This record gives sequence, C-alpha cells and structure tokens, in this order.
Amino acid sequence: MNKKAINTILVIFIIIFIISGGLLIKDLLRSKKEIKTNIKLAQIVNISKKEIENIKKDNKDKSSIYTESGILYQYDKLWQKNNDMIGWIHIDGTNIDYPILYRENDSKYYLRKGFDKKYAYSGSIFITEKYSEDKNYTVIYGHNMKDGSMFSSLEKYKSKEFVKEHPIIQFDTITQEREYEIIGAFYSKINEEESTFKYYNYNDLSNINVFNEFISNVKNNSIYDTGVEAIYGDKIIALSTCSYHIKNGRFAVIAKEKRK
Repeated sequence: MNKKAINTILVIFIIIFIISGGLLIKDLLRSKKEIKTNIKLAQIVNISKKEIENIKKDNKDKSSIYTESGILYQYDKLWQKNNDMIGWIHIDGTNIDYPILYRENDSKYYLRKGFDKKYAYSGSIFITEKYSEDKNYTVIYGHNMKDGSMFSSLEKYKSKEFVKEHPIIQFDTITQEREYEIIGAFYSKINEEESTFKYYNYNDLSNINVFNEFISNVKNNSIYDTGVEAIYGDKIIALSTCSYHIKNGRFAVIAKEKRK
C-alpha cells in the first residue's frame, strides 16, 4: 500500500472519529438537558408538598389540600401548565419521580415528547389506554434509558431484597394520594405466542374471572413471591419498560392499591 492510500485511510478514520465524538457529545448534552428538565418538575412538586404541610398545620380542614380547580395542591402548578398530566409516580430508592401523562386519542404522543410537549428522546412516563381515575387496571409506560432516567431503575425490582426494602409505589392521581403494594415483577416480551402472558393487552378487570386469571398469571410469572395478595375489586397498576435480555423484551412490575 502506497503512502497516499495510507494517508487517505488515516483521514477517513479521523473524520469518523470526529463525527462519532460529536454525536456522543450531542447525546450527552441532550441527556443532561432532559434529566435537568425532569428534576425541575420534581422540585416544583416537592416545594409545593412542603407548602401544603404548613397549610395542614394551620388548617385542619381537609379541603385545604385542594386548589380551587379541585386539583391536589402539590400538582396544581404543573397541571395548569399541561392538562394532560393525570398524576405523579414516585418510588423510593430509584430515580423514578415523574408526572404521568395521557393524551386522549393519541396513545403514542408522549413516546418521544417531554412535559412541555416538545421533542424529547427520553419521552415521558405515559398511559396509552383510555384512562379514568376510577379505572381498575392501568398500564404505565416509560423508556429504559441508559442514562438512568425514566423507568431504567425499575429493573431494581428483579431483586427480592429490593422489593422488601421498597415495597410501595406512590401513584397519585391529580385528585387523590394513593399507594400501591407490589404483587410481583417479571420479564416478558412483545410477541404473538398464545402461551405468553400479555399483561399489556388487558384493559378491564371488572369481570371476576378475568381478574383472577390476571392475578394468577402475575403470580406464576413473577421472579419471587412478595406475599401480597390481591382480591377482586382492588385497583391494579402495571409499570412497564423495555428490557434488553431478549429481542422485544419487557420488564413489568405489578402492584395493587394499598387498602386504608
């Protein structure tokens, strides 16, 4: 190989290196910006929570935790900015502390959009199926981001020790504070096999036979037994994210509303 050919190859490698480096830097900046934006949303909620604690001390009337719009005080500021916000999810021991969004008639709207409705590669935590606060089963989706954001830390629940230490999921609607107890967690995949438990295809658990079938499948597929039992009438949620253990893989955590 002559010197000219070697120099040409070297230039090509340098160009590839520069382009790759530029794309990497661009992705890091994008990631940092999106994480920072979501942290600011959580800060707004946390500040409002402190404010409401002071309001509770001064006023024993339970209605004081609501604004004139009927929204829980801690979520009203964000809801006023985006009425697609239907609630908030928080899990201790993880980075999960986000608004939950639902766009009626456009199930994938927040797949790659942030709270401000602008493009965001990490998207939002969102619901695709028709939603109401009284719904008995809700699937909540979030991306498994390599930067640790969104639902990436959900896979901590593959450990039975982690679920023992963090058995509660806080899933508040915009009008009710709610806690959910974890029933099970399992790996799955999106496919057409009849034998596969398609937790993502369930939409209504009002039929007792369907409810029992669903809970039985959760128990049978779960990595471990949490000891938590669900009875007909309990509200159920599924947190779902991508998993890279297999093509079209998913990781899901199923929980029931904690009885007061």
